[in-house]
Amino acid sequence: MCQKLRSEYGESVGDSNNEVGAKVRFDGGVFRHGDVQHVFHKGDRGNANRLALMKILWSNRRRTKGTTTVKAGEKMQRAHMAARLNIAEDASSFGRDASAKRKLKNLINGINRELKSKNMPVKIDTVGGIQLVVKEK
Repeated sequence: MCQKLRSEYGESVGDSNNEVGAKVRFDGGVFRHGDVQHVFHKGDRGNANRLALMKILWSNRRRTKGTTTVKAGEKMQRAHMAARLNIAEDASSFGRDASAKRKLKNLINGINRELKSKNMPVKIDTVGGIQLVVKEK
């Protein structure tokens, strides 16, 4: 009963980082927007980095409702993100490593493509840093 009431108000029992009244939720690797959901599995090849990236970005996301910003969040530098995901050895070597840059770019573009195909109002913005943007109407 308690879990049903919490889910009606947009809260998640598994992730306290979801806001009350939010239309988009992220629960342990699953994006939910109404009836549409997208799952990031841990075991699939390549999805371990996707899941880790989304967990990092979800805690620093920017949430807008219409034209107003509800939550500003903060942008993360590409080099630090690549180092946290073990794509680059460290943040200082990321600038010299073209393959690490390509891997991070392909990872972000792949996630954006999948979320856009399901018409989810979520996008990873890469201008001036990396940040997850949730646009609600």
